[in-house]
Amino acid sequence: MPPSRIEVRDSQGRILDNEIGPVGVDTYVEITCLVFGGRPTPKVTWWRDGALLDDVMEADGAAAPASKAAALVANSAASNVAEAPSASNVLRFGPTSRMHQGTALTCQAKNSALTSPLSARIEIDLLCKYLL
Repeated sequence: MPPSRIEVRDSQGRILDNEIGPVGVDTYVEITCLVFGGRPTPKVTWWRDGALLDDVMEADGAAAPASKAAALVANSAASNVAEAPSASNVLRFGPTSRMHQGTALTCQAKNSALTSPLSARIEIDLLCKYLL
């Protein structure tokens, strides 16, 4: 059974739609990809421009580290979502620079070679000062 949905959250636990930001230059970004459903447990990976960035899933194969997982699940419950994530992957990215403006990061969840991966795409909105 393939995963049913993906949710991407920032370090504060807020659900991200299509972008994260504005993010300052020389900062670090931490975003969590939560995957719901799927048997066997989906493998969750982060990609940028077709290149693998992170394929290390979080502790205990299911959710993020204990305190972060509890906060993210609590936030999910607050948004009328009763189920806990089946898998997650936290991407720590940075330091950001001007070249990261508009960079697309993609979270993919896949548990079978027979089905297409489920994915979510987030673009970095960088807060840049103009150079004169």
